[in-house]
Amino acid sequence: MNLKLRLFLQHTYLIASSLINNIFLTMIKNKTLSQLKKSWKFRAYLLLKLPLAWIMGLRIKEIDESKCITILPFKRFNYNPFKSMYFATQIAAAELSTGLLMLVAIDQRKEVSMLVKKVEASFSKKAVTDIEFVCGQGFLISDAVKNAIESGDSVSIVAYSKGLDKSGDEVCAAFITWSIKRSK
Repeated sequence: MNLKLRLFLQHTYLIASSLINNIFLTMIKNKTLSQLKKSWKFRAYLLLKLPLAWIMGLRIKEIDESKCITILPFKRFNYNPFKSMYFATQIAAAELSTGLLMLVAIDQRKEVSMLVKKVEASFSKKAVTDIEFVCGQGFLISDAVKNAIESGDSVSIVAYSKGLDKSGDEVCAAFITWSIKRSK
């Protein structure tokens, strides 16, 4: 590929990525969270920032300051040779349900960074349908972010997300340990 063309494509990607990122973060800042669940902006954000989540088809069913529900569809890219949901896709959906609440709590403050430190999960049933991952710890996450900002120290929080199949049975329980700290 021609060097000028490659540089042009890289530059175009950076501009598009930055634009989509700003639109997504502005939606969070303006608390237009209800738009997020059906928005092309969220799909574009996934494509540019979390392409594997885009390929898996992760969606938001519900989001507010207290709770986030993500949906992991049962489709070809998400299941294993035994025709059940691959465990790593379940972990990704669980992490997204907690991570979006973290982004809502951070609310576009650039002085805060977040990092997954540890993941623990248990799988109680074979997952053969779409799965909803529910994290209802938004206020707890928000308090941890405020503590990290006020103290300047790293704060760890364990966020819980449970995966429910279409019949309402729990198929997965995930504990995501996040580290939050004020950036320098």
